[in-house]
Amino acid sequence: MLSIKKTYHNIIVLLLFIFMNVLVNGQDCGDEKINNAQKKYDIGLFQEIETYLMPCIIDGFNILQKEKAYKLIAISNLAIDSLSACIKASENLLKIKPYFEPDLFDPPKFIEIINNLKKIEQKQIITSVSKKAENVLEAPATVLIITEQEIIDRGYHDIEEIFHDIPGFEISKGRGANYSNLYQRGYRSVLTDRTILLIDGVEQNDLTSDNAPISRQYPLSNIKRVEIIYGPSSTMYGANAFVGVVNIVTKLNEDICEKRDIGINLNSAYSSMNTKYIDAVIGIKKKKISFSLTGRYYNTNGMDLTSFDSWDFNQDNIDYYSVMNITGVNDKGNFVAEDYINNTRIDTLPANNLYQINYNSTGDATDILLTEEGKSRAYSFDNMALNPNPGKNRVKMDPSQEDWYLKGKMQLSNFTFAIESWRSDEGSAAWYSDKSFLFRQNYMRWVNWNSCFYVNYEKQLNDSLFISNITSYRLHTVNGNTNYETFNGYFNGYSFLELAIDKEPVLTTKYYYRTSNQIRNETKINWTPLSWLDILSGIEFRSGLIQGDYLKSTEVNPDETGTISGNIFGTDHFRSFDLGVYTQLKAKVENFNFILGGRLDYNKIRQNGGYGTVFNPRLAIVYSQGDFIIKTIYATAFKDASYLEKYGTVAGRDISNPTLEPEKAQNIEVSTFWKTNKYLSFDVSTFYSLYSNVVGLADVELENGTTTGQFQAIGEQTIYGLQSNLKFNISNYHFWANYTFLNPTDKETDLRISDIASHHINAGINAFYFKKLNINVRSNFVGERLTGEGTSGSLNENTSIDPYVILHLMIGYEEVFKGLRVQLGVQNIFNTQYLDPGVRTATEPFAPVIPQAGRTYSIKLIYKY
Repeated sequence: MLSIKKTYHNIIVLLLFIFMNVLVNGQDCGDEKINNAQKKYDIGLFQEIETYLMPCIIDGFNILQKEKAYKLIAISNLAIDSLSACIKASENLLKIKPYFEPDLFDPPKFIEIINNLKKIEQKQIITSVSKKAENVLEAPATVLIITEQEIIDRGYHDIEEIFHDIPGFEISKGRGANYSNLYQRGYRSVLTDRTILLIDGVEQNDLTSDNAPISRQYPLSNIKRVEIIYGPSSTMYGANAFVGVVNIVTKLNEDICEKRDIGINLNSAYSSMNTKYIDAVIGIKKKKISFSLTGRYYNTNGMDLTSFDSWDFNQDNIDYYSVMNITGVNDKGNFVAEDYINNTRIDTLPANNLYQINYNSTGDATDILLTEEGKSRAYSFDNMALNPNPGKNRVKMDPSQEDWYLKGKMQLSNFTFAIESWRSDEGSAAWYSDKSFLFRQNYMRWVNWNSCFYVNYEKQLNDSLFISNITSYRLHTVNGNTNYETFNGYFNGYSFLELAIDKEPVLTTKYYYRTSNQIRNETKINWTPLSWLDILSGIEFRSGLIQGDYLKSTEVNPDETGTISGNIFGTDHFRSFDLGVYTQLKAKVENFNFILGGRLDYNKIRQNGGYGTVFNPRLAIVYSQGDFIIKTIYATAFKDASYLEKYGTVAGRDISNPTLEPEKAQNIEVSTFWKTNKYLSFDVSTFYSLYSNVVGLADVELENGTTTGQFQAIGEQTIYGLQSNLKFNISNYHFWANYTFLNPTDKETDLRISDIASHHINAGINAFYFKKLNINVRSNFVGERLTGEGTSGSLNENTSIDPYVILHLMIGYEEVFKGLRVQLGVQNIFNTQYLDPGVRTATEPFAPVIPQAGRTYSIKLIYKY
């Protein structure tokens, strides 16, 4: 009993000792320490301050105290003319607080140093990986930043062009219902639906299809930077951040106004194919309130493909004999001609000279052959249908685009209020071939109209606690002017029965409509209880009414006249609820950062649907020693099948699948960054990804014995690869290059996944002369892309798409008059003819390959006030 009391006594004494030690240390390294250092500065003891504060910076100060300490060290070193030490302390200060603002009464040289460093440092600050500001080199993911200046210097006309110059993206520019398909890190999909697209953290992906609508509608004048995150990111973003995230960070209102009460950024261009656009942002700042209005209008005639075989409607190239003749036997050994006669009884029709039936000795029909007169009749019928009024609205694809965007933003104290709306009206004919579809003026259009409203609140509650909340409402609509026009005639379906009864071809226009909406709220807290420990936690919920399939009608206004197809029960809109809870811990031990994160997601659709509960972890170790950094990352993700995959039906895919399971991803990654000196830096990332439950099209037998397609979670893929970046700056020259290697494999078939090149190389150089002249040259190399037979994912009639190299030039001259920059550009200088693979299966009704634009010219005006 005595020994037990003695033990308790010793424990109490030990706890008291620990408590007193913490208390003493807290008093030694607290606000009083900072105040004493300030007193030393005030009486001119500048040389003592760094030695006095550094022990507490290493172990003792919280984040806010470290910020104050580094500032005191910086201005103290400045006072004794130690400029290099001042810069080093200022760099450390900005690492702690990237958006630090000096006081008006701070030394002018210190203010200048901070502002100059911020211009450099903020190029390395991102917010997308961990949903908070952090240095890109220490973030637990492989990240690339494209800055506003790079967008200007390279002369991009829209955000889609950016992805051609960065590593890790395979692009098939189809200029159809989805303007460009982006396959991040070699994951080939039907749409750009495995990458999340954000603008200032607000998701842009379509609510029904999950597609990231990367086209020409987004303004360039208001972009501060574009953050590209590679690899699974469900730990922070939940469903659909499957292969990566793209976050377009726009300018704050004060960025637009700078030191004025009003600011204007304008970007306008005219280029080949009668392409023209103007986008601008105007900001107004008054005391604690500021406003900005951003808009863009884009219009182009587009690339006319009617000179290419798949879109020329040249009947002289159609061999009606091979198309219509019926010969041979089926898989059961029966003559196809005999089966056709039994089904149609054309042998009972009056004799004619349009076709000839051949019989064998047993009386079976072996062939039905088109005659010259029959060929002429079929040709005539098709021609009259395709050109009912020669010269008037004749068959010719309409590739025009007309897009606009409008956004208003108000900042008031800790609140940001914003509303945005954009509409894209784009020709979709390029996806399809002329064997099934018509391409007339104002037809084959795909029209999206998306709107969003959000409120964001951010507040630093105390030295160690930061809170934010964002609430958004999104409305996504496929406008009822969206339509497809199909042709059913003799070169693509009609046969001898139709010819014998003089049936005319049928032209059918079908209109589509879809609308979905969702409200989302996310609250996150960033807590730094200790100098070496950072904890970020958040909770997010979404509630929406998502339309599963299109309303379709042969009349205009399909929202009033249309119906849905398939076996959807109840209404076509699905009440959906999502809840996500996530936490990420970051612990710093000497030169190591250990990051551990996880997110739990729950989804319910109506009463009994939804994927239920899914958990995704992320573990990363980041080692940094000066300008040398190594990251090792393990992360998982999941892709919830889109509502279009679950509930949408088309001809040949007639069954929905409400219980479609989510796809799963596991990714291991190692990346290295090294800045060898002030001129040269490079990074290399290697990764291995395993994807399971991959959604694909499977054949399902119906009750009547026929088969149709249905989306099912049936596949497994592995992708391994490497991507690297190199930057070299010297004098007035800035050189950059990147390389990507990808090897994607379908594990079910052991075949390479189609349409993904093994090798990509992009490079460019930016040169400044006379402080005003800027010359930018960029080049893209895309290696051979295997497709069709021998690969998985495509039924292309080709087996490969040839490699290509293209070169671009942009010459800019600044300060033509104050604030105005003029740029002259040539894209694809050598007029290289190159192709992208067709979309989806790249077989009927889709075109096998899609030609890309040759040489184009542009003149561009950029104005800042």
